[in-house]
Amino acid sequence: MEFKLNTVLKIYLVLFCFSNATQVTFIVDMSEETVVAGDGNYPAVYVSGANINGPGGLEMTDNGDGTWELTTQLNPGDYTYKFRNGYYDYWDGPGWEDDNGLIDGGCAYGQYHDRQVIVQNNNITVGPFCFGSCDESCDEEVINYTLVWYDDFDNSEIDLNKWNFEIGTGDWGWGNNEAQYYTNDPENAYIEDGNLIIQAVHENYGGMNYTSARLTTKNKGDWIYGKLEIKAKLPTGIGTWPAIWMLPTDWVYGGWPESGEIDIMEHVGYNPNWIHGTIHTDAYNHMDGTQLGGQIHINDASSNFHIYSIEWSDESIKWYVDDIQFYDFYNDQQDDFTTWPFNQDFHLILNLAIGGTWGGQQGIDDSAFPAQFEIDYVKVY
Repeated sequence: MEFKLNTVLKIYLVLFCFSNATQVTFIVDMSEETVVAGDGNYPAVYVSGANINGPGGLEMTDNGDGTWELTTQLNPGDYTYKFRNGYYDYWDGPGWEDDNGLIDGGCAYGQYHDRQVIVQNNNITVGPFCFGSCDESCDEEVINYTLVWYDDFDNSEIDLNKWNFEIGTGDWGWGNNEAQYYTNDPENAYIEDGNLIIQAVHENYGGMNYTSARLTTKNKGDWIYGKLEIKAKLPTGIGTWPAIWMLPTDWVYGGWPESGEIDIMEHVGYNPNWIHGTIHTDAYNHMDGTQLGGQIHINDASSNFHIYSIEWSDESIKWYVDDIQFYDFYNDQQDDFTTWPFNQDFHLILNLAIGGTWGGQQGIDDSAFPAQFEIDYVKVY
């Protein structure tokens, strides 16, 4: 009986660990490399890290187009790794990606200049990356951007030639059951020391318990394609929900979500330092639980300024924090607005929401107020 119980317990533990694992897909572009066998029996590429079967690593599959791919199960956590050309069952050997390429590209992490992936509960794809580089492909096209619109908030007052205020509570708390009333009051939005300050205050106003501000560039800054870059410092406190995002100006394909939404940066106070980038379309949206997006963890989102940006073309949208890419979404080229409505003018929105369906999932900490969302500059290329 003891043997059977121990056996059942071991099986249960294995199944429990497996059920908590997340599917992670790694992709690397080897088109500029000659894939070698190393000490193995045939040429192959591996993903290897201290917690990813290092030093030998996990063997990847040749896709036949220059890329190699591996899908595996990893428990939620923080992993460091590199791709390795050839099989070597020892650490100090050949085949590893060169440190300098990862350092120059800004994706090197830790003392060994590894790559990093943070696994949560959602299945993720890591890459593609060019071997030895932070670029997503080895023939990455260099795009030369031209600045077309900016605000560095060096004036004493908010420039109303560039910004609009949206006032009130919107429809059902701006569609999210948010707890604030947006105003154009100088207490809620003002410029200080060269920064735009969006400040949420705990006060009764307009039937709500909080006030804040929501600024847009609609009909004053509207763009199709380009690069948007916003340098900002985020508020702290459970219940805060700052966002840098975009909505369509003319709603060509109908109301939300048919005409799309691009969330450049969202952060919820109960999950500090996790930055989210998301798209919403008719096919992919949070109302249906089908929204698509990525996340990245930074250590000091609320104590230091970081640059949040997207690169948006007719082929894809790519998300970055401090020039480190953490997500991309590609046009499926089906000429179908339900999956790609992003071929029309969009405008920018900066706001600090309080509570709501996401930001308020763990309540609102009233000791966090006043809460400040600080923006150093907005640049559009």
